[in-house]
Amino acid sequence: MENLYLSPSKKSVSRCWYCGLTIISLVLTLFLAPLTSTAQKTSDITGNILGIAPVISPANGTAIDGNAYANYHPDSVLYVTYPDGTPVEKEDSVGVQVVHYFGTSGDIFLWNDIDFGLCNGPWDGPGGGVLTVVGDTVYAIPPPGTEYTPGVDDDTVVVYVDDITNKDPTVFITSSKIDDDPNTYKWGEGSNPTKNEIQSAGALFSWGDPSLYGIDGKKGNPKDLWCAFAGDREDTDGSSYIDFEFLQAALWIDSIPEGSASGHFHSDGPDGGRTVDDYLISVEFQQGGADANVIVQRWTYDGLDSQGNPAYSYHVVPSDLVDTENGYPYGAILATVNTEKTYVTFPAFGQTETASITPYCSGVAQTPIEIPNMPYYNVNQWCEGAVNIGALFKLAEKPCYTISTVFIRTRSSGNGPSTLKDIPGPPIQLNITVGTTVAAIHTNVECYGTATGSITATADGEYPDYTYTLLSATNDSLDTKVSAGSVKFENLLAGGYRVAVIDAESCSSDTTDVITITQPPLLTVNAGSDIYVCYEDNEVDLTAAASGGTPGYSYEWFIDAGLSQSAGTGSQITVNPTSTMTYYVRATDQNNCTATDDVDVIVNPAISVDAGTDVYVCYEDNEVTLTATPSGGSGSYSYLWSTGATTASITVSPTSDTNYSVTVTDTGFSPTNGVACSATDDVDV
Repeated sequence: MENLYLSPSKKSVSRCWYCGLTIISLVLTLFLAPLTSTAQKTSDITGNILGIAPVISPANGTAIDGNAYANYHPDSVLYVTYPDGTPVEKEDSVGVQVVHYFGTSGDIFLWNDIDFGLCNGPWDGPGGGVLTVVGDTVYAIPPPGTEYTPGVDDDTVVVYVDDITNKDPTVFITSSKIDDDPNTYKWGEGSNPTKNEIQSAGALFSWGDPSLYGIDGKKGNPKDLWCAFAGDREDTDGSSYIDFEFLQAALWIDSIPEGSASGHFHSDGPDGGRTVDDYLISVEFQQGGADANVIVQRWTYDGLDSQGNPAYSYHVVPSDLVDTENGYPYGAILATVNTEKTYVTFPAFGQTETASITPYCSGVAQTPIEIPNMPYYNVNQWCEGAVNIGALFKLAEKPCYTISTVFIRTRSSGNGPSTLKDIPGPPIQLNITVGTTVAAIHTNVECYGTATGSITATADGEYPDYTYTLLSATNDSLDTKVSAGSVKFENLLAGGYRVAVIDAESCSSDTTDVITITQPPLLTVNAGSDIYVCYEDNEVDLTAAASGGTPGYSYEWFIDAGLSQSAGTGSQITVNPTSTMTYYVRATDQNNCTATDDVDVIVNPAISVDAGTDVYVCYEDNEVTLTATPSGGSGSYSYLWSTGATTASITVSPTSDTNYSVTVTDTGFSPTNGVACSATDDVDV
């Protein structure tokens, strides 16, 4: 048993596509007349292939019956013969049959979308409508100047509305053939014959519903992805073809700046731009009548060409009821054109008229209602179909598989050399992966430069054990682990990584996007410049400021390099060292990352001066020499006496009792640091 996963793939980015319609809807359209019960031969490979696709959305499946209304019409029943269906729904002379009752099936539109005030709509019943069941419609045509990738997820509608003027911005502008390498295709502005002109096209993607039966008599498989598709043409005069191509490798178009006139297609397909076993489903609008030819083709290796190069082309294949070895699975494809005039709720090439609608409530016909200016399609002007992608590609038989793209376009004829004409918009990106996938979560580095990041990878598949390989952003192998479950790669530095996984069946997958482990900025702390103080004036405020890391800082101060003897906490502390000290600060951020810095407080040793003892002299013999004797400090001093003298000794001759003072300044400490450490003494004469 395999798992299927859906995720966006290669970008198909449009340029400024024209989009002038105010009501945009999927072109699976409205059909109002009763359908006559018919029998579908299981051996048919052309003609309308009618039935109900057994999908979960819309409710009761999506009817491929030539109209687009859910629960229409109460008396429309289709008995489909199949060879070995179980259980038996009905038996008669035709054989074993399954009943597809269109009167209760889902379809594209509910009449609830238009309020007639009658039983919530003209046709009431259990069948759901795509545009009301699925939810938001993903429009494939973006507003002008925007980029868009039509990616697909569960139960998704992708809608195209194209320009139909002679300046249609999305036509093939080179002579592109269906068998040509898509890398040679070029698109741009132009016009097409009206029979090849698409205005509206779209696709619905939904999973199989095990409560419903397909035309092969088998229950819907919840692991099968179905694609219901549709497209129109402007003119019914002449035969034309609309293609729905399902590609295993990605096909996308250029990202073109607004205002550019053309671009190219790009394909990852390894086999002539495609992959062997890709499928092309074409619906032929025939000249006249209400039948379509449904043509199924498979991309095939044809051997070497005349120059020795591999050659590939599409080959028509029947169902496996006709060719049991090489045919496509019967029941995997449904398709039809509209068999009667079809009224719609959006512009249909400008065709409008007054519609007379007979609504039904609980199976009872009501009074007809006339609606003026109702857009409509003529018979054979649009087609609808459904493809069981899972069954078509036989995914159940393959442990690993990928389908990337659905490509919608028209062409001129049914043979290989036919020329491609119109595209409604960018190819739809599927990237359906069958097999093992891997998802990853990561934790970022907490502190700058540390190996604290981690990646936890989880494989999802049917074939453990899984071999996980941790890769750098440049695909260098860094580590490998084997597990049946998740693995965790630890001790990682900041940077880019990917995780690849291989399961027991050698199916591989990886985390397509680079896993980026980030780190905060480097945490730093600044304790300020060294501080010089005098012994006698040693009170100092120390201030630290942190930056980087993860803000929300705390601080602690220490008096030892080992950071064990605390001196206080907070960004600022006050200290009173009596000798030179180094103070260390540690800043811690919200992630418990730390940074340290230190600051020296240089304390000048205590300085003193002795001016000597008081001196007694006689008036007649009053000349005295006074000498200042300093000590401490750096040993280099300057002097300033109260007389203004600047020498260590001075001679004075006072005529009365006089006090002399001297200030000694430590010149070995003070001048270079702006701090004046000094001492003063005095002496009486």
